[in-house]
Amino acid sequence: MKNQVLLAGLLISTASAGEVPVPIVESGAKDDLSAKDIIVPAARTSKGYWKAGAGIVLRRIGGTNINQGAQASGFSGLPLGVGNADAIDNREYDDGFVRVGTGTELSGFTSYFGYPTAPSFSAGDLVFTRSGGVDIQLPSSGRDSDETAASPYIQLSYLTPIRENMELGFGVNFSLAGLDSNINQNLAVNSVTTRDTFDIGDVIVPNKPFTGSVAVALGGSPLIPNRPTNREQVSTPNGSFESRFESDTDLFSLALGPELHWFPSEKTSIGVSGGLVINFADWDASATLPSVTATNQIVADTVRNSGEEFLFGAFIKANVETQLTEEWGLETFFRYDWSEDLEGRVGDTTYNTDLSGWSAGVGLTYSF
Repeated sequence: MKNQVLLAGLLISTASAGEVPVPIVESGAKDDLSAKDIIVPAARTSKGYWKAGAGIVLRRIGGTNINQGAQASGFSGLPLGVGNADAIDNREYDDGFVRVGTGTELSGFTSYFGYPTAPSFSAGDLVFTRSGGVDIQLPSSGRDSDETAASPYIQLSYLTPIRENMELGFGVNFSLAGLDSNINQNLAVNSVTTRDTFDIGDVIVPNKPFTGSVAVALGGSPLIPNRPTNREQVSTPNGSFESRFESDTDLFSLALGPELHWFPSEKTSIGVSGGLVINFADWDASATLPSVTATNQIVADTVRNSGEEFLFGAFIKANVETQLTEEWGLETFFRYDWSEDLEGRVGDTTYNTDLSGWSAGVGLTYSF
């Protein structure tokens, strides 16, 4: 009874002052709010609020392709000493020689040829051979398969309620991914033997061994062409060589665009967003290919190059968020990126990496 009198006096005093009465709940009274209502962030009920997030994203991008360009025809070294088939030259073979003699520059013929053993004849042709050449054929292209990389991300959004269970806002997402590509190709190495054929017509050459004279003399050495009428390269498998292409890229991605969130319940939201992606690629690449020395030795030749490039694209994203406390939430999302390809050059090798692809992530959010 005493408490009721005090309560009535307080209400009359408040009304006389022109204020709105405020109900007083006695100590021990139970709150009618459910646990579902308590967990709603206070920020969401305001005019607008910020939401920050961070987590891990698993990004899958397209593969890397390389093109050998002019190198695709391979590397070859003629056997030493055979000279230029289309010019007057001194030619040394395993089974003889054909050299420049007196008057050869004018006539194209020479008497200065020879052989220590019986020469090879074929229907009026004199044939000489020389071994020691090398030939390596490169494939014109190569590919590294699609790649998946895990990377951290952070994001920040500003959201405003537009309906009782819907919010609209704008968000920014930043992520860093490390991309590595390796393309190894096994190249066939062939030994090359040059087979030069000289059309001597009806000329009768002396028996072995024979060494012709530099100068043309009456009754001396017969004349034969200095240039071969046909040159053939005969290849024989002789081992292999592994070429390597490696690239290492740090990809920084900034995505920004509008967001729309729908709340099917107080604890759960479903969102969609899309917009612009700005990628910054910091890349370093190397190519190791065979090189043929002047003495027909095969050595590994490594070329390196690096660069930086801005690449633009777009994205679309869908996410689901579950509220854990008034401030904290758990978000999962799927996203697809369309992007320009990353292109680079290492020596004569060009490459491109397809940066478009799916990604999936999980992280925590904080509303304030």
